[in-house]
Amino acid sequence: MACAFGSAASADPQVVHEDLQRLQAVTDLHEPQSIYNMDETGLCYAMAPARSIGSKNMRSVKKQKMRITLALTTNAIRADEIIIRASELHQ
Repeated sequence: MACAFGSAASADPQVVHEDLQRLQAVTDLHEPQSIYNMDETGLCYAMAPARSIGSKNMRSVKKQKMRITLALTTNAIRADEIIIRASELHQ
């Protein structure tokens, strides 16, 4: 696949179309239940809201940066939704 995608510039529609055709050709070789996608994201679960409604000014509080990393995985027919677990402390 060409490296034409990114936030700095718009993608050429022709390149996108060609890459999607190549991707379709690869996925056509496999059964949908055998095609998986995994995405990783971080969740800051202890962070206070950035704004609040109040009548008095309050002192600022240091932001808590405790987070967990989630790996979300499913197959093309959404039959297998997998939760990958690990207990590791992020520094």
